[in-house]
Amino acid sequence: MKPLLKYPGYQQRRFEIFTLLSFSAILILALYVLEPLFSSTTELFSTLLDRRQMIGEAQTFEGRVKRMEKENETIRATLKDLKLTVASDSRLSAIYALLNQAALESGADVASVNMLPENTTDNSAEISFNLHLRGEFNRIGRFTHLMENSGYIVRIREMILDHTQNRKIEAKLRVSIFFDN
Repeated sequence: MKPLLKYPGYQQRRFEIFTLLSFSAILILALYVLEPLFSSTTELFSTLLDRRQMIGEAQTFEGRVKRMEKENETIRATLKDLKLTVASDSRLSAIYALLNQAALESGADVASVNMLPENTTDNSAEISFNLHLRGEFNRIGRFTHLMENSGYIVRIREMILDHTQNRKIEAKLRVSIFFDN
């Protein structure tokens, strides 16, 4: 075997061979050393971007939470000012049963019921509501008669009658019913 340096044309192609070997070494270095480093750097950079995005979302969420806390405090203050109490379910059931029974027996139509805040004392509770009725005059009268004779203490605080058509009237009543505590 002849040494490589003794081949004809080696001297002329020495630069090309050296360039080819250098390029091969750089390629091997890039594939086996730099590529894993680059991919791990890419993953770290991607993770960093994801975390920055999460931090931004967390800061936005924190701002929303603070705003909601302020709104919540405002609402609490408003509710304290209103001091509304709601009637117990059994009392509401009794009122709705009474209205339904009186409407069925009298033939009057109950258009709407609007409950008002409950007033309570040590001995009694007063539940007030606005009532809108429709029907013939005698049916509205029968409805109020049935309410007053229901066994509850009923006070009709206000009654506004309005004639509509065909002997029909509309009645707007403000009614209070008293219950023992």
